[in-house]
Amino acid sequence: MADGGKIQLQSKEGDLFGISSGAARLSTFLANMQDDGMDGESIPLPNVNKDTLAKIKDYMEYHAVHQPAEIHHPISPGNLADSNVCQWDCQFVSVENDVLSELILAANYLDIKPLLDLTCAQLTKCCVDRGYASGVRKSAVELLGNISKPAAPAVSALTQCLEHRDRDV
Repeated sequence: MADGGKIQLQSKEGDLFGISSGAARLSTFLANMQDDGMDGESIPLPNVNKDTLAKIKDYMEYHAVHQPAEIHHPISPGNLADSNVCQWDCQFVSVENDVLSELILAANYLDIKPLLDLTCAQLTKCCVDRGYASGVRKSAVELLGNISKPAAPAVSALTQCLEHRDRDV
């Protein structure tokens, strides 16, 4: 498919989302599908619900034009902007924990490294800011069990933060 074209992504509910071919290439999974000749076909994403896919589409379209910056580690308490995250991304991840969890799992499934790094940084920030209050730490640990090997760098940063905080308690 030509880089200027659009592809269709299908959520697990069956809703279709058009996205530019260039934006879709932020996802290694979608880039591979394009390279394998998915011309004119919608790409089913059975692990991604429509609300999450809508947010991910927005992220990819934005970052197809605005290159995501590398996030500085360790993540500081307070604002993610202190860790080199742009304001747009800070607002993007200012969501409820269940939405953040869905974004992390979808970023992992679609192999969107900058989005996975961003969402794991937000989860780390939540853990640091809240000191594990409201079940954030338990949710983080449970979520880590659902993330596969390609997510290792982002998960490693979160795990190191949790281990460091445990030693300090």
